[in-house]
Amino acid sequence: MIDVKVLIGVSLALLGAVFLNVGKGLEKMKVHVFAQKWNMFRKPHRRDLGIWLLGMCMTASYGILQWGAMSFVSNPSLIVSMTGFGLVALVIFAVRVIGERVTRKEFVGIGIIVICTVLMPYFQSESTAVVMDLEAVNIEEGQAREISDEVRPAVTGTGKYRFLGQEVLEDALEKMELPRSGLSEKELVKLGNHLKVQRIIGGRVVASDQTHTVSLQIFNTQTSTVEKAVEKKCNDYSDPEIFALASSAVGDLFPARYNLMNLFLGTLVPLAAFVVLCAVALASKRLHGFSFGALSGFLNAIAALLTKVSWVHVGTNASVFEQLKYPFLYIALIFGIGATVLTQVGFWRDRAIIVVPTFMSVCIISPAVLEYFVFGNYLQMVQYIFMGGIIAGVIFLSLSTPEEILAVELEDTGAPGSGNG
Repeated sequence: MIDVKVLIGVSLALLGAVFLNVGKGLEKMKVHVFAQKWNMFRKPHRRDLGIWLLGMCMTASYGILQWGAMSFVSNPSLIVSMTGFGLVALVIFAVRVIGERVTRKEFVGIGIIVICTVLMPYFQSESTAVVMDLEAVNIEEGQAREISDEVRPAVTGTGKYRFLGQEVLEDALEKMELPRSGLSEKELVKLGNHLKVQRIIGGRVVASDQTHTVSLQIFNTQTSTVEKAVEKKCNDYSDPEIFALASSAVGDLFPARYNLMNLFLGTLVPLAAFVVLCAVALASKRLHGFSFGALSGFLNAIAALLTKVSWVHVGTNASVFEQLKYPFLYIALIFGIGATVLTQVGFWRDRAIIVVPTFMSVCIISPAVLEYFVFGNYLQMVQYIFMGGIIAGVIFLSLSTPEEILAVELEDTGAPGSGNG
């Protein structure tokens, strides 16, 4: 039986991917309206400007639809894979609506990119986890439960794992007739196998005459070992102090992990290379779509990484307003605007069928590589192979010579010398 929630989530993701790519196509179709300068606000150019703005709105809606899809589907790999199908919509739109012509090499390149983009996310490994109630030792169960309620959102807010909902954990404990806290090693393994989670976060609250102690640990259900444990003590028995102690313990268990220096160093060389590539393209009057598509895609990737740094810095459960206290989102916005401007430059000088697949490819590859240096995340070996396939697809896109492109255009128009005249 089809899961309705999954169906809705996939549909939203697919719609978002189509809107993103067709929106880019509309931008390309009417980007030359800016040549009219202030006249673009007057008839008859106002209609073209409206179509371009519609394309921008469709592109912007991609993020909203992706967010909506994630609320229905817990597997982000399934959502990201829809991006590849969006490129198919772009090809159809570019050929049928814009009237762009595609060479055999470009068809091969786009096909490779679509296949690798669709398959790559399915091999993404993501650790799942649950958060148990803290065991009460010499303290009332109700007070320990309150401290647990304080710890749980702090732990899930780290975004370290994909956390199952509390209702799922409680249902499992009830079915297995297990207590809410204080499980033995054997019981933790049994619970992990039942829930199919790799990590269980738990601990205890201990009260003595002099101190309160909060201890937390990460238990690996696959290796039956405690990966990490922390312990914090305080002499104040007031609730605010104990809650602060618990939050401090969570901070020690899951320290915010990002390296801004690695982000700066990791982006500096590729950014300089893409800028030089664009300069060469302008000088040689070739490969504009490939060059500006790659540079805009890389700027967009930097913006995405800075947005993630912002979430990691304040915790995934924090509000956007909390993130606004720090500079990361503002810098990300600047890079995002730069990516939008450079995409329009690419559209001005080349075909959407070149600009958009190159843009999307760099958007996928760059964060996958840089996340290892910034956040310590890494991919599976097979995913690096698919990344190589995406790069190969982009190379195929850039191989068509002006003569081959002209030959395809002449063949389609039936001009003399094309073999149809």
